[in-house]
Amino acid sequence: MIRTVICLLGLISTTACVMRPPAAAHTPVGNLIVYSATYAPTLEQSEYPAHTDYNVATPDGKVIQHVKNATGSYGSRPAIVSLSPGQYYVRAQYDRGGFVVITVVIEPGKTTVLDLNGEPLPQG
Repeated sequence: MIRTVICLLGLISTTACVMRPPAAAHTPVGNLIVYSATYAPTLEQSEYPAHTDYNVATPDGKVIQHVKNATGSYGSRPAIVSLSPGQYYVRAQYDRGGFVVITVVIEPGKTTVLDLNGEPLPQG
């Protein structure tokens, strides 16, 4: 195992050395985009409705992230969430007002898109 050694030389003839363990290997991630139900936060924003928030949970039901699902200059684009590869449950509101729990599988380097609002998805 390679360790990084950082030494600081003092003004007198002493040397202080600190041993650091190697940096953790980069874990590949995947992305999740959820097109959940939309709503207009204010009358002025009705032309650019925002997507409702949702939760991401592990298979044993533990909520690991509450996602504020509104990004962009008008808050009308859904958030892009990076997750470690694996299986998750998404609890989100769908277009007709109810809630649904859907299993999603995140793969390294790929984006999983979940469309719950029934509108055509942007291309590209």
